[in-house]
Amino acid sequence: MEKERQEIKKLIKFYSAFYQEASSTHIQAIKVKGNFAVKQISEKLASHGFDIRALMSPTVRQGHEILRLCMHAFNTKHQIEDFINILKNQGWKFR
Repeated sequence: MEKERQEIKKLIKFYSAFYQEASSTHIQAIKVKGNFAVKQISEKLASHGFDIRALMSPTVRQGHEILRLCMHAFNTKHQIEDFINILKNQGWKFR
């Protein structure tokens, strides 16, 4: 179990280099304003094989919609790079 924890910590550190607002936990929230926008990005990621959930209003307060990314020990840096590149291609700004 310790090996898995260390792998997740490495992934979080890697991801944090790209996203200034990254959490120190395996659950990451990416702010996307509006139900339509967050749903659209979630569907685009799903079309590339990612299971990234859109948390939309009224589950969250309107204007505070997010994508929820959960990192697992079996995820790879390559997958995180792909995730970031898909968002960048959608006009998302990372550091």
